Amino acid sequence: MITIRKATVTDASLIARQRVQMFQDNQLPCVGTWDELERLSQLWLTEKLQSGEYIGLLLQDETGAIVGGAGIWQMEWPPHYLHLEPKRGYLLNFYVAPAMRGQGLAKQLVRAAENVCREHGIRVATLHASAMGRPVYTALDWTESGEMRKLL
Repeated sequence: MITIRKATVTDASLIARQRVQMFQDNQLPCVGTWDELERLSQLWLTEKLQSGEYIGLLLQDETGAIVGGAGIWQMEWPPHYLHLEPKRGYLLNFYVAPAMRGQGLAKQLVRAAENVCREHGIRVATLHASAMGRPVYTALDWTESGEMRKLL
């Protein structure tokens, strides 16, 4: 049986490893080395887990092995036409181990992340969907937004 538990600061390295694996599984290029991305991600995650700004969710199997995870970054955000609260949830680091995919675990993680947002008074959540993740989010009524990007 798969359960979801909240991550602790000691899970930062595991989450960083899953983050890198998520990008690699989507065949995305890295501007530096994967090792550097993992190291910097672990530093960021440690800080955000300690402050409570990042809430990690980890999928754990019956043996205690972590087979996936996701995160919610509680971001400061100015009052907006979609919500007046000064924060927004950014969902990130969604990952399910290849051997565990196709069992609805990603949907469980999304629903759990949505519930965490609600528990923290977050009324608007955003994310960037990979090609692999897009069908999961679409099936759960997430909609496309008009965000743009420019690398500087």
